[in-house]
Amino acid sequence: MSQSEPTLAEIMRRLDELAADVKNIPAMVNDQFVRREVYDAQHGHIEKRVNRLENRHEWLVRTVGLVIITAVLGLIITIR
Repeated sequence: MSQSEPTLAEIMRRLDELAADVKNIPAMVNDQFVRREVYDAQHGHIEKRVNRLENRHEWLVRTVGLVIITAVLGLIITIR
């Protein structure tokens, strides 16, 4: 054998390292990435909050519009 070829012991050691790395993949994924369930829960909460804010905004615009229309009608009736 030449010097550049790995020995059988070296190949076995590398295979053991790879096997250990493969066993650690699920733990690394859980530690480094957000799980889909967590993302869905957070996204659902944020979506509900945005919808509530939009509904409040819609009612505010309707109320202000109604006040303006009422004021204009009141002025028209008063001027006549």
